[in-house]
This record gives sequence, structure tokens and C-alpha cells, in this order.
Amino acid sequence: MAKSKFVTILATGDRASMATAKSLLESAGIEYYVKGEDVQSLIGLGAIDGVPEIQVAEEDAEDAKKILEGLEK
Repeated sequence: MAKSKFVTILATGDRASMATAKSLLESAGIEYYVKGEDVQSLIGLGAIDGVPEIQVAEEDAEDAKKILEGLEK
């Protein structure tokens, strides 16, 4: 089985938005990865190389975007 390509569906430095997005995706059963979150937490000063990004498998991206619609507005 081929590995899924991961795509970014949300990039934000707002911790509340990130927590809400993770909760919504978990509730929907969509697996995700947060790129850059560990660095931000470790340093405690914000992301050094951009903001954390939530990534999902390419085949889940459309559903995930619909679930998170309006979160950053």
C-alpha cells in the first residue's frame, strides 16, 4: 500500500484555534499531524520557522477543510 501524501489544511499561531481544530478533527476520526508544534512548545517563544501547521492525508483534506471551515475567520 502506498503511503499517503500529507497536505496542510490549517496554519496558525493561535493556540486556541489549533486546539479547536485538533478537537474537531479527532471527533470526526480524521488523523492529523501538527508540523512545527514541538518546536514552538519547546522554545516557548513562538515558532521560529513559521507557524504550526495541521496536516492530514491528501484523501482526507477535503473533508477536514469542510470541518474547519470558518475557524480562521
